[in-house]
Amino acid sequence: MVYYGALSRGCERCRKRKIRCDQRKPSCKKCEQLKKPCPGYRDLNSLSFRNQSESVRGKYGYHQKSALPSNIRCSWLEAANKKDLHEDSPGLLKVWLPCANDDIGPAFFFSNYGFRELPFSTGFQQWLEQSYLDASSADAVRAGIEAVGLAGVSNVLGNTRLRRQSRKKYCDALSSLNVMLGHPARAKSDAAFTTVILLSLFETINFRHSWQYYDWAAHVKGATALLELRGSSQLTTERGILLFILIRSQILTICLQHNLPVPSSLASLTSEFLTSRARQTWQEQGLFSHASISGISLRIVNFGAAVHRKDFASVQAAVDEAYEIDRLLETWREKSSPQWAYREQLGVVLDGGSRLNVNKRHIYPSRRVATLWNNWRIMRIVLNTMLLQAGWVPSESRQYRACVDAITNASEEICLTVESFSGSARMMSLVHPLYMVSREELNPPHVREFARKELLAIESSCGMRQAGFLARCTSEDENSGGPEMAAIPTYDEWRLFPLVPGG
Repeated sequence: MVYYGALSRGCERCRKRKIRCDQRKPSCKKCEQLKKPCPGYRDLNSLSFRNQSESVRGKYGYHQKSALPSNIRCSWLEAANKKDLHEDSPGLLKVWLPCANDDIGPAFFFSNYGFRELPFSTGFQQWLEQSYLDASSADAVRAGIEAVGLAGVSNVLGNTRLRRQSRKKYCDALSSLNVMLGHPARAKSDAAFTTVILLSLFETINFRHSWQYYDWAAHVKGATALLELRGSSQLTTERGILLFILIRSQILTICLQHNLPVPSSLASLTSEFLTSRARQTWQEQGLFSHASISGISLRIVNFGAAVHRKDFASVQAAVDEAYEIDRLLETWREKSSPQWAYREQLGVVLDGGSRLNVNKRHIYPSRRVATLWNNWRIMRIVLNTMLLQAGWVPSESRQYRACVDAITNASEEICLTVESFSGSARMMSLVHPLYMVSREELNPPHVREFARKELLAIESSCGMRQAGFLARCTSEDENSGGPEMAAIPTYDEWRLFPLVPGG
């Protein structure tokens, strides 16, 4: 399929200045007036994505098969612009069209890691696509997109050559980003911020060894520094707000893992966002809740940091704070929008590769809604696990039983959402919730095994190595020996929030 949108034929300097170019060769008039060498013109053919499917079928028939597996979908712009394509399109990962090798990376990225849901699917998605098309080969955003896409497809195919290419693109993106950070104005740009997010996504997809955690954490800390640099200007545009939403949960994950309080810059921006016009609009559209679940997550992170620092005057004060946070989570559930309600169907046995052994299923209005509920569930698991690990709740008490029930019920409900994500790019949103389920010793063995096998399935279908790594972390056989597994972080170090934006 082709991208039929109009592309500027002007030279690079005229395009960057957003002025009309007379396209003279070897030098345009505008460059001559500036007394600067004309940088030349792009080869527009290299930016075209043409659908030759029918002609190929007519010439070769249906006997010749592509070397690519069916979970790589090319022609991302054509698919992105189809009005009938939305987040619940069936078999999203199984649709593909043959494409040139140079296009495999971006095709896989926009098919499997793109933003196909509101509020991201309108302006932000188009900006990202256009940034890729308009950028030069050395541009940080373009290189980041190619690095992430090539990493994913190389993981699915097990292709060493593509893996090397993805690493080269990663280095190109990092080099271009460093140049941008050397200029105060460019360091504050959306392009720089987007590149950092892409680099952190690359590390997540390529996560094979425990030491790679520090590479991912370095990018997230870099994004935190950029948030401080950008300040309140982060929230002056819709794109800036969406970038903030994308990175927020990753920053909270770092804080939670290291028992650190929420950075003041993040807390301040979150407070501003809660009263912003953009959030109010999205709330009216049913995209965000009346109360901020992200605000509750900030409170959980600060609670963990306070416990670690022993800031509470007494054990009872700490327990009271935990119960108050849990009450907020319950209130959020009770007052959630009717648009987010899900149905429970009894008499159905689910099989996700290993038996879940429950005779019911949950039916959600959309995958986005299922993701939001999983965000809520993982927060309950984290909070109640903190309470039990601290030893503040007597093991024979009613409160202890309530904590255990909260953890096991939330874990089972996370597993029940797996079927809703089948064949969807949103499967990746299950990685952290399923890891928490597979790691939690209070869960029955068959529930933990179900979650572990689903993580392995996500690794093979989405090319997300972190899913397989976390599954192997919880494997009893592999944890029983071996120097590599001995280096894997402990449970406390791997407490995770979902890397999925929430309101």
